[in-house]
Amino acid sequence: MGIIAGLSAMVSPVLSGMLLGITHGWRAYYFMMLPFLAILFTLAWFMMGDSQSDRAWKTDYLGLGSFSIALALLMVAITFLQYGTAYLGLIIGCLLVAAVAGVVFLVHERNLGDSKETMPFLPIRLLKLPSYGLTLLLGTLGGMFFSLFVYIPTYVHSVFGLPVRSAGMVMVGVGLGSVVGSWLGGLLVDKFGYRTTLVFSSSLIGLMALVITLTLHNLQLFMVLSFLMGVGMGSMMSSPLQVIAGRLAGPENRMQAIGGLSACKKIGTTIAPLLFASAIELGKVGGQAGLASYRNMFLVVIVIALVNIGLTYCIPFSQKEVADD
Repeated sequence: MGIIAGLSAMVSPVLSGMLLGITHGWRAYYFMMLPFLAILFTLAWFMMGDSQSDRAWKTDYLGLGSFSIALALLMVAITFLQYGTAYLGLIIGCLLVAAVAGVVFLVHERNLGDSKETMPFLPIRLLKLPSYGLTLLLGTLGGMFFSLFVYIPTYVHSVFGLPVRSAGMVMVGVGLGSVVGSWLGGLLVDKFGYRTTLVFSSSLIGLMALVITLTLHNLQLFMVLSFLMGVGMGSMMSSPLQVIAGRLAGPENRMQAIGGLSACKKIGTTIAPLLFASAIELGKVGGQAGLASYRNMFLVVIVIALVNIGLTYCIPFSQKEVADD
C-alpha cells in the first residue's frame, strides 16, 4: 500500500509540472483531477463492493463533524498567523471556535465509551494505553515530516533559481524514496520489529536533514539526500505505526485505532507549517528567504527526528509484543 502511495507522489509532480508548462495556468491541475475522481468513483462503486460485518455500526457524525471543524479552523488560524495582527480578529475567532469544537469532540467521544451501536471516531479508551498514546504522538510527528515537502519546491526555486514549473519536479526523488522506504519498512518490521524500524527511519531522516543543512548550496547532492529522506519517511509511516496501533487495539478495535492514527497524522500536517514558516521567517535577510532560512527549517526537522527516537524508546510494549518483535 505504501509503495502505491509513493508511486502516486512520484508521478503527480511530473504531471502537474507538464500541465503548468503547457497551459501556464494552475487551473489545469484541478481540471485534471476530475477524470481521476470519476475513475475512482467508478472503481469503488462497481468493483469494491460493501464489506459485511457481524455488527451494524452507526456513523459517529458528531465526532467526525466536530473534529473536522476544529482541525479546519486551526489550519485557517495558522495560515493567517503569518500576516501578524492584520487578521487578529479572524485568528482569535477561529481559535475559539476550534477550541469549542475540540472540547465537544473529546466530551462526545468519551461519552460514547464502549458503545455497542456507534463506532467512536477516536477510541478514547485506547488512549489509556501508554503504548497507543505514544504511537499517536509519533504519528503526529510523522505528519510534521511530510509537511516539510510543501516547502521544498520553494526552497529549490529561491536558492537555485529554478523556474516554479521545474521546482516541483524535485519531488520525484522524494516520491521514489518513499516507494523504496515503504517496502523497506515492511521488511524491517518483519525482521527486526517495530522499535528498530522506527529508530532506523527517524535516524535516517535526522541524519539526512543534518547533511542537507551543511550542503544547502548543492542541488545535485540535495536530490540524493532528499531521496534518502524519502526512504526514511516511507519506512516510518508505512508499516511500523500501523502495525503497532492495530495490534494494541486488537481485532475488535483495529479500524478505530488505525483511524485515530490517521487523524493524528493530519493534525501533525496541520501544525507543522507554523513551525517551518516561523523558522524560515527567523532566517530572512532583508525580507528575503535564503540559505539561513532553509537551514533553520531543516534544523527543526532534526529536532523532530530526535524527539521521535526518544519517544520510540519510551513506548512500553507488553511482554507479548516484545516477544513478537
